[in-house]
Amino acid sequence: MEKELNQLEKEFKQRQMGIVEERARFVSFCIEQYARAKNMSTEDVVNLFEKYGITEHFCEFFEVLHTHGHNWLIEEIDEMINNRKHRQRN
Repeated sequence: MEKELNQLEKEFKQRQMGIVEERARFVSFCIEQYARAKNMSTEDVVNLFEKYGITEHFCEFFEVLHTHGHNWLIEEIDEMINNRKHRQRN
């Protein structure tokens, strides 16, 4: 029984790591696409994403967001940044 539990725990941890890696690749893709679209450095995009919580949002809603094309993602990022800038001013 203990052996089976250890195996299940190992498989669970592997699946969790796979999910984390998948989300990290997706966020990396978004950073690269946004940098290219806006002619920005990836470092500047990372800072922008951190400032406006884009990375957290994309990780949280990965299941829905990763199915969209890069043009839609760029528009979504712009909209999120604009909305969050507006909220910060008010």
